Amino acid sequence: MPFEWTRQRTGLSGSYNTEGKTREAVWMVNGATSIEDVENDIRVGGAGVPNLIETTGMWVGNFLILMMAKWLAEGSGLIGSHIITIRLEAFSFLPGFAIGTAAATLAGQYLGAGSPEMARRAITLCSIAGAGLMAIVGAVFVVFPVELVRLVSDQPEHLAVAPHLLRMCGAVQAPFGLTLVVRGALRGAGDTTAAMIITWAMTYLVRLPLVYVLSGVDIPLGDGRVFENPFVHTPTLTGLWFAMLAELVLRCVVFYARFAQGGWARVRV
Repeated sequence: MPFEWTRQRTGLSGSYNTEGKTREAVWMVNGATSIEDVENDIRVGGAGVPNLIETTGMWVGNFLILMMAKWLAEGSGLIGSHIITIRLEAFSFLPGFAIGTAAATLAGQYLGAGSPEMARRAITLCSIAGAGLMAIVGAVFVVFPVELVRLVSDQPEHLAVAPHLLRMCGAVQAPFGLTLVVRGALRGAGDTTAAMIITWAMTYLVRLPLVYVLSGVDIPLGDGRVFENPFVHTPTLTGLWFAMLAELVLRCVVFYARFAQGGWARVRV
């Protein structure tokens, strides 16, 4: 069976003859096959690096918040209430993340097709869906916080604190949902640098300082030494959560401002 190979940008292509008919076959191979492909890979990587930096910064910031909660709750059992509230809140923000992924996909597809107006419409609809869904779950948090906490723990120290924190969470689920969707859409549109800057600025210039100020947490320095909080003399987990939730609302405003400004639609990847 005669076979003739040719090299293409998409991989290996071959034609073969059976029963007097010429048939075509294409084999995809990984790796660039031209300078243009290398340039494309570099451009895609350039969009991905800010995404990596953003995500790393976000999770490092979350880890520092968890450490503050641990220092604040040392010996009191409050860290359990903190973790329970986060786990219950996940029933709201995980669907928000999923809708944000959908918004990212639609934004990238419509912009690639040369239709920024359709991309804007898709992001708007996803934002309404994400914020609406999370608002409904948030309402459940507000109305049934004790019942929800009992599903996870019936310990008195948890029931005394976690329902109050969960009720606070419920009040901001709608702006949280809008943040997740718009952030995902910006990333899907290739506006990863703006998303990175906003996330880092809000995490390290607003969230962490605000949590420190309002929680009253004292920072251990080792060897029994402690850097005492000069702002609040009575450490409180409620203050820590109020600071986080206030920052979420402000983050929502900043992300939506970027979306409304429209610079994301002009980014070239």
